[in-house]
Amino acid sequence: MEKDKQLKLIEQNIIPILSFTVGASLLILFASTKYEPILYIGFLYVSGALLVNTVYLFYLILQLIKNWNNNCEIFIRIGITLSNIPISILFTYIVINHLL
Repeated sequence: MEKDKQLKLIEQNIIPILSFTVGASLLILFASTKYEPILYIGFLYVSGALLVNTVYLFYLILQLIKNWNNNCEIFIRIGITLSNIPISILFTYIVINHLL
Protein backbone atom coordinates (compact mmCIF):
# COMPACT_ATOMS: atom_id res chain seq x y z
CA MET A 1 0.00 0.00 0.00
CA GLU A 2 2.85 2.39 0.84
CA LYS A 3 4.40 1.85 -2.60
CA ASP A 4 1.09 2.80 -4.27
CA LYS A 5 1.04 6.02 -2.25
CA GLN A 6 4.61 6.83 -3.33
CA LEU A 7 3.79 6.18 -6.99
CA LYS A 8 0.71 8.40 -6.72
CA LEU A 9 2.83 11.21 -5.23
CA ILE A 10 5.33 10.91 -8.12
CA GLU A 11 2.50 10.98 -10.67
CA GLN A 12 1.02 14.08 -9.04
CA ASN A 13 4.41 15.83 -9.11
CA ILE A 14 5.40 14.95 -12.65
CA ILE A 15 5.61 18.62 -13.72
CA PRO A 16 8.23 19.72 -11.16
CA ILE A 17 10.09 16.39 -11.37
CA LEU A 18 10.25 16.56 -15.16
CA SER A 19 11.22 20.22 -14.98
CA PHE A 20 14.13 19.42 -12.67
CA THR A 21 15.23 16.42 -14.73
CA VAL A 22 15.30 18.27 -18.05
CA GLY A 23 17.03 21.30 -16.51
CA ALA A 24 19.68 19.15 -14.82
CA SER A 25 20.22 17.20 -18.05
CA LEU A 26 20.76 20.41 -20.02
CA LEU A 27 23.21 21.67 -17.40
CA ILE A 28 25.18 18.42 -17.40
CA LEU A 29 25.20 18.33 -21.19
CA PHE A 30 26.45 21.91 -21.37
CA ALA A 31 29.08 21.34 -18.67
CA SER A 32 30.43 18.24 -20.39
CA THR A 33 30.42 19.51 -23.99
CA LYS A 34 30.77 23.32 -23.65
CA TYR A 35 28.58 23.47 -26.78
CA GLU A 36 27.24 27.03 -26.71
CA PRO A 37 23.83 26.43 -28.39
CA ILE A 38 22.90 24.25 -25.40
CA LEU A 39 23.29 27.36 -23.27
CA TYR A 40 20.68 29.21 -25.31
CA ILE A 41 18.35 26.22 -25.28
CA GLY A 42 18.81 26.07 -21.51
CA PHE A 43 17.86 29.72 -21.02
CA LEU A 44 14.78 29.25 -23.20
CA TYR A 45 13.93 26.12 -21.25
CA VAL A 46 14.29 27.92 -17.90
CA SER A 47 11.92 30.64 -19.10
CA GLY A 48 9.32 28.11 -20.20
CA ALA A 49 9.73 26.00 -17.08
CA LEU A 50 9.30 29.10 -14.93
CA LEU A 51 6.00 29.85 -16.62
CA VAL A 52 4.71 26.27 -16.42
CA ASN A 53 5.75 25.81 -12.79
CA THR A 54 4.17 29.15 -11.82
CA VAL A 55 0.86 28.15 -13.39
CA TYR A 56 1.10 24.76 -11.65
CA LEU A 57 1.83 26.48 -8.31
CA PHE A 58 -1.27 28.67 -8.66
CA TYR A 59 -3.28 25.54 -9.49
CA LEU A 60 -1.99 23.88 -6.32
CA ILE A 61 -2.85 26.92 -4.23
CA LEU A 62 -6.39 26.84 -5.60
CA GLN A 63 -6.57 23.12 -4.82
CA LEU A 64 -5.39 23.87 -1.29
CA ILE A 65 -8.15 26.43 -0.84
CA LYS A 66 -10.82 24.10 -2.28
CA ASN A 67 -9.66 20.93 -0.47
CA TRP A 68 -8.53 22.14 2.91
CA ASN A 69 -9.15 18.67 4.39
CA ASN A 70 -6.46 17.11 2.19
CA ASN A 71 -3.90 19.83 2.84
CA CYS A 72 -0.89 17.70 3.85
CA GLU A 73 -0.59 16.11 0.41
CA ILE A 74 -1.05 19.45 -1.33
CA PHE A 75 1.58 21.09 0.90
CA ILE A 76 4.03 18.37 -0.13
CA ARG A 77 3.28 19.04 -3.80
CA ILE A 78 3.73 22.79 -3.26
CA GLY A 79 7.05 22.16 -1.49
CA ILE A 80 8.33 20.02 -4.34
CA THR A 81 7.29 22.65 -6.86
CA LEU A 82 8.90 25.46 -4.86
CA SER A 83 12.13 23.48 -4.52
CA ASN A 84 12.75 24.08 -8.23
CA ILE A 85 13.28 27.80 -7.59
CA PRO A 86 16.60 27.61 -5.70
CA ILE A 87 17.75 24.80 -7.98
CA SER A 88 17.09 26.96 -11.06
CA ILE A 89 18.91 29.88 -9.45
CA LEU A 90 21.86 27.62 -8.66
CA PHE A 91 21.99 26.27 -12.22
CA THR A 92 21.84 29.82 -13.64
CA TYR A 93 24.57 30.95 -11.25
CA ILE A 94 26.83 28.06 -12.28
CA VAL A 95 26.38 28.79 -15.99
CA ILE A 96 26.91 32.56 -15.60
CA ASN A 97 30.06 32.04 -13.53
CA HIS A 98 31.31 29.57 -16.09
CA LEU A 99 30.87 32.14 -18.87
CA LEU A 100 32.60 34.94 -16.97
